Amino acid sequence: MLPEDEEKTAFITEYDLYCWKVMPFGLKNAGVTYQRMVNSIFASQIGRNMEIYVDDIQPREVFVRRGIWKILGVYD
Repeated sequence: MLPEDEEKTAFITEYDLYCWKVMPFGLKNAGVTYQRMVNSIFASQIGRNMEIYVDDIQPREVFVRRGIWKILGVYD
C-alpha cells in the first residue's frame, strides 16, 4: 500500500485512531492490482509475442532463433 493511501483506511476505536500500513483482509484487490501492473509493463508485447493471464506469463514464438531474442527482450 502506498503511504499516501494509509489515511484512507483509518478507523477509530475507543483507544485511538488507527490506519492500515498494508492491504487488510487478505489482499482483496491484490490480484487486480497485479494484473494492471503486468498489463502496463508488457503492453507493447501483449498479443504480439506474449500472452498474459493473471499470473501466467507466456512468451511465444514459432521460430526458435527469433524466439530466443524475443524472450530475452521480455526479461530485459
